[in-house]
Amino acid sequence: MAATATQSFTLNATLRQNTGKEKAKKLRAAGEVPAIMYGGHAEPVSLTLSEHEMVVLLQALHGDTSVIDVKVEGGESAEAYIKDVQREPVKNKILHVDLLRITRGETIYLSVPIHIENRQKCAGVKAGGLIEQVLHEVEVSGFPRDIPGHIEIDMTDIQLNQAIHVSDLPRFEGVTYINEASATVISVVPKDKDTATAASPETGQAGLGTEGEA
Repeated sequence: MAATATQSFTLNATLRQNTGKEKAKKLRAAGEVPAIMYGGHAEPVSLTLSEHEMVVLLQALHGDTSVIDVKVEGGESAEAYIKDVQREPVKNKILHVDLLRITRGETIYLSVPIHIENRQKCAGVKAGGLIEQVLHEVEVSGFPRDIPGHIEIDMTDIQLNQAIHVSDLPRFEGVTYINEASATVISVVPKDKDTATAASPETGQAGLGTEGEA
């Protein structure tokens, strides 16, 4: 198992003085995205982002939790995380972005995604098992620059009926896992597990309630 150190990315922004639905529609029509940045012991600020730049940034992040250097033209720049991205459900266009401002030297709480590597090479899969991922992210606390963008789990040597728990994940100085240490992150189970569980002990068929029983 490995963890990827937090990388730094840059996002350019401008202060947005005019707010409201109509103004936001005009921004989107011009290839821009309304955003807000808050937290970090400072007042929330309304921003305008380039839609193209935001799309490129999200592709580069690959879902990682990474520090973003937000360069604000006409305002105070800051380090932040992408807290939320609202999208249009049909065309998947970005509608709005929430940025969480951070302060260096202060502990924060974040969800860090878990990436699974070498699924097909997994010893347990080769033995006829299936990979079950219970946790897709873990909650951590620590200083922003100490928290990894994601945690990788290499499945190559994981055997059938073996599980990886939060206690098995790599440790980082200054970073604490919030999840229970005994919580299962991922396991390799027999393919017939669900069938065996659902089968009736007497008939070997899935147990169904008898309609009309008194």
